[in-house]
Amino acid sequence: MQLNIYEKIVIIILMTALFAGSAILFITDRAGRKEITIVRGGIEKRLTLSEVKKHYLEERKININSASREDLISIPSVGEVLAERIIEYRSLHGSFYDKKDLLGVSGIGEKKLKKIEGYISV
Repeated sequence: MQLNIYEKIVIIILMTALFAGSAILFITDRAGRKEITIVRGGIEKRLTLSEVKKHYLEERKININSASREDLISIPSVGEVLAERIIEYRSLHGSFYDKKDLLGVSGIGEKKLKKIEGYISV
């Protein structure tokens, strides 16, 4: 099949438009959004990406006052034995009011607390 010169020009123009459009979409998508709108119960709230990340990380933290054994084991650097010690300490002494209260648990020192404090909440 032979294309005449006009058909070749049309194909080149269409391919150029397709390429330019794809490049524009790629660039704008790559730049990303600066804000996200969240709608809950009819209320709109605009959050920046850093705020979304902060809320996400906060929601993912394990509350050491209500965490199950499995939840505690899911924290990096906390194994089965340490999870049992945390639960035992909690049942004997009541709720933790501060992350530093974990220092009373056998096997948790300053180093261990620094490793896990980003993963827990009280």
